[in-house]
Amino acid sequence: MSVCRRKAHLYRLADVPTVPTVHAGTALPEELQLILDHLEPLPGVVLSARYDVLAHNKPYVAVGKEFSTELCAESEDFAALWARNDVAVHLPRRGGVVTALIRKAG
Repeated sequence: MSVCRRKAHLYRLADVPTVPTVHAGTALPEELQLILDHLEPLPGVVLSARYDVLAHNKPYVAVGKEFSTELCAESEDFAALWARNDVAVHLPRRGGVVTALIRKAG
């Protein structure tokens, strides 16, 4: 399943009526990546209002991989969920909680 189809599927699960499009002219300033890169060794990420990752640095990716590896080693239940790509992340949002489900493409 393509990234666009997965994203559209997640928006449907979240009961969001449409998948937002990125308009020309909404590109992030080049300096932003430079700032993120200079945060090393600290992880850095820029998120949209809908929690899409717009930019990140290398430590951000490394922390995610390290964190998931540690959780899989410590919990067989988590490892099974991770292997199925059936992991829920609860994110704080204005006035409530958003649950983003990631499901493995069938």
